[in-house]
Amino acid sequence: MTRVKQHRHDKFRLLDNCLEQPLYLKGKWNQWFPTDQPLYLELGCGKAELSVGLATLFPQRNFLAIDLKSDRLCRGADQAIAKGLSNIGFVRMDILDIAAYFEPQSIAGIWITFPDPYPRDRDEKKRLTQKTLLNLYFQLLQSDGDVRMKSDNDGLMAFTLAEAQQLNLSTDIYTPDLHNSAYLDEQNSLLTRFEQKFLKGNKNIHYLRLTHAGQL
Repeated sequence: MTRVKQHRHDKFRLLDNCLEQPLYLKGKWNQWFPTDQPLYLELGCGKAELSVGLATLFPQRNFLAIDLKSDRLCRGADQAIAKGLSNIGFVRMDILDIAAYFEPQSIAGIWITFPDPYPRDRDEKKRLTQKTLLNLYFQLLQSDGDVRMKSDNDGLMAFTLAEAQQLNLSTDIYTPDLHNSAYLDEQNSLLTRFEQKFLKGNKNIHYLRLTHAGQL
């Protein structure tokens, strides 16, 4: 770990908006935030550019940016502090253990943006959209909740769509080219660092929204 990364790793533990493996908050997240509001998650958030943007755009919602890398989370936490945002927290945890941190039907929505595609077949279980995890997400989501995903990876998106179909989830929105579609609304226009890079390289961005089966 470089000196800069080590500094951010150490700083993460000192910031009030950062939490490390907060198992004690399961069922009590509304007590941690200043205001009890609908709770949204970004999984594998990296530097949490999207979560910070969403928290700015939607002050009437609470957000948790989740990742394993505390030095990356610290970058987002610093930005949130600079913006005076109190409706966002930064959580270091393993997403594979997500059910240990949240009660069923307690989450309003989940974002997954540009996750590692883990292209080798033997790494399929590490993909954030493999069906075991998708099934967990929808157990944690409220009945009208959704999972939204952005990816530049054609193979990962095809895999995700197939996994969702096996679980009988509803694919109510899908486009292989978000930035040339009708779905480029205010929140979908919030760009992560990876998205900016891909767009400069003229790479299409897939966008998917999954809901419970039968939800309109």
